This record gives sequence, C-alpha cells and structure tokens, in this order.
Amino acid sequence: MAIKEPVWATFFKSLGGLLSTIPTAAIGETSPRVVVSVPTGRFSYWLAAAGALEVEQDVFDDWRPGDRCVGLVDNQMQDLVIRSVDEKTIRLSSNLSLMRGKAFLAPIPAGTPEGRRAARIDHRLLEALEKALPHGAPRRMWYARHAIKPVVIIGTGRDYVQKQREILLNEVPTWLRPEIAALFHEDAGTVFRASHILFHPFMIYDPTVDKHHPWIREIAPRLTVVTSWSTYRRMNSTLFQCAPQLIVCNRRVGSGMRVFEETKDEQVNAALEDKIRNLGVPPGVFVRVFDSAVTPFVDDVDHDDDEFFDEGELL
Repeated sequence: MAIKEPVWATFFKSLGGLLSTIPTAAIGETSPRVVVSVPTGRFSYWLAAAGALEVEQDVFDDWRPGDRCVGLVDNQMQDLVIRSVDEKTIRLSSNLSLMRGKAFLAPIPAGTPEGRRAARIDHRLLEALEKALPHGAPRRMWYARHAIKPVVIIGTGRDYVQKQREILLNEVPTWLRPEIAALFHEDAGTVFRASHILFHPFMIYDPTVDKHHPWIREIAPRLTVVTSWSTYRRMNSTLFQCAPQLIVCNRRVGSGMRVFEETKDEQVNAALEDKIRNLGVPPGVFVRVFDSAVTPFVDDVDHDDDEFFDEGELL
C-alpha cells in the first residue's frame, strides 16, 4: 500500500519549486539564502531537489561567436563552441546547427578545463523517461534542459545523501512525479565530479569542491541545497553564489541550534519569507531568509574544518 505523502514532504517540494523560480543574480546584486530548521533532515534535500526540477527554466540565448557552452549532441552532454549566430540558428560546426529558442545550451566559465569527457545518457534512463513523459515528448532534450540547470547538493556525508535518494525511490516513489523519479534513478558516479557539472540534472559535492576547481564557483545551478549550517560556513562565499541556496539545519546538532543566533544580523528578505510561509510551513519547522551580496569571484581564507564539522549533522 502506498504511503500517503505527509505535509512536510509537500512543503519541501513546494519550497524547492519556489526557490528555483528566482532569477540568477549578477555581481552587485543579492541572492537569497533560506535557512530551514528541522527536527531531522531526512529526505528534505531530495524533496527540495524534486520540486526544483519540476520547474521549467528559461533558456540562455545571448550567444556570441567563440562562446563556450554545454549541450546535447549525439546522445551525449558535452562541451561545445559557438561558431556563428544569426536570427534563426546557432552554428556549432560545419555540419551542425541548432534552432534558436530550441537550443538547450548553457554557458560555462572561462576557466572551465578544456577536453572534458562527455557524458552519455543511459538508455535505461531514456526508457524510463519515455514511459513518464507525455507521448512524443523529446526525452533527450527534456533531459538536457534539466542537466544544463541542475540542482546541487553540498554536504560532507556523500554516502548518506545517496542512501536517502535510494530509500526515497524504493519506499515512497509516489511522492515524486514519474519523470523526476526517472532522473533520480540515474546513478552515475560522475555526479560527484566537478568536471561533470552541467552534464547531469543533479550533482553532489563536498563543501570544498572549488578548492582545486575555482572555475566551478561561477556556475549558477537552479538551486543549491546545503545539508547543514556548519557545511554552509565551510563553503567559499562565492561558491554557486548567483543561485538561491537552501540550508537545511538539524536542530539535534550544535550548528543547527546556533543558526538563528548567528544569522540575527543578516539582511532579512521579508517578502520571500512571507511567500514561504504561504506554502504552509509544517509544525516544528522554522524558516529564516536573508540576502547575500553577490561579489567578485575570489578565494576566501581557508577555514579550519574542525571548527565547523558536526559528525551528526545529517541525521
């Protein structure tokens, strides 16, 4: 018998969907940071990700010759170079052009390594999407549209985060739309690699992923989900800074209990807080929203990991 979806699960999906509608910020603007204090973070990361992936994103279309980008070619997500652009088409090579408005391409930062290995879309995933999407829907292009604007989950317990995804799919699959469940079944080991960002609809990273890959800071996901307050404090302040960030704080650990005291002087975003409350915040869940300034991409002073790490932060 299917387990009825609880109100807290609906809330986290709605929250992820709401945050993914917020436009990408530019340097000099602000981007929201949403702190959610919960009795337990179980499933919250993936439910928020599911809600975010349900929202159709705008497609970047301000291309110039020579721009580097990511797109889908021959069933593979890969890096490409714009050769020429006119009113109707974007030319990628002498024998490959895409129609503007239907070209699902994403820009990549100038420092992105060249020669990134392409990522082929698994045939089992395509079969699952064929069953889940409306008849005749372009499943490869649907996948590509989600991969070029992914959800990023940042935390120190990678195995725990992955296990929660597996449990969610196995025990309560009806809590997810079929096409989102199909995306979550993708189990490529490359979702942990900085070099494969924009090749998959979701990525899972350690908070110091940018230490050896500083170019990744400039990527703007549709949503970044951070698994604890201590993890957020370990992150470089410019990492994925242009996109909204959801910080899930477990009140059973020290950092989760301190978060409201440590954010009391932040610039509160009352308008977004009101929108979140209108979603129906479940009992025992508390929310604070503050705006973070988007600044030039620079290195931060290294933090002492022992100062921030909470071994039980994910429980």
